[in-house]
Amino acid sequence: MFLHSATRTRRRADSLPQAIPDWSKLTRGDLVRVARRDGSAITGSIDMLAMDRSVFWVIQEGGWGRVMVCGADKPHVVVLASSETRI
Repeated sequence: MFLHSATRTRRRADSLPQAIPDWSKLTRGDLVRVARRDGSAITGSIDMLAMDRSVFWVIQEGGWGRVMVCGADKPHVVVLASSETRI
């Protein structure tokens, strides 16, 4: 018989991907995960970036369309794969 334990294992904070604080290194085609402050998250590839890198657009995986990500909203952006490694 299996007994469910109420304790949960936590992932170490240092094993989690780090957010990109400076969006100047983002490029078109990068695969990113964007966690918003409301708890929702999107994953997809960067389609376009504004010249000043204050906003960028992500084409979401699974055909969910295109979403604008704004730096003023303070999202947590993680690069899962750079465009150079995805070629």
